[in-house]
Amino acid sequence: MVESLVVLAVVVGLVVLGLMVALLPLEGMLIAGVACMALGFGLGVPAGVYYHVKLYRYLAAHGGVPSGFIWHPTRYHAALPPSEMRHITPWFVTGALGFLLILIGCAIVLLGVWRV
Repeated sequence: MVESLVVLAVVVGLVVLGLMVALLPLEGMLIAGVACMALGFGLGVPAGVYYHVKLYRYLAAHGGVPSGFIWHPTRYHAALPPSEMRHITPWFVTGALGFLLILIGCAIVLLGVWRV
């Protein structure tokens, strides 16, 4: 079921991007792309920082923080009990969605500039 929703979201996103390229002028594309990137940065960066802080605290409480955990934090999710994972998962997902918004905003700007 989840896979079907992901495929549907990708198809809808591609259709929306195509309509934006066809209907919006360059200025509209740039404004939409920059707004999407700003929302992604504003939402994703604080959530990502808070996720890393919470993960650090939980790992420290369970016997220490491995060096370099900040570069690949997901490999340490298995070391946490489910009760603690419930506390960090929303922040992880919010940070990932913010990153996705940044990428979508970059794609919108790129498409707008490429069209010219």
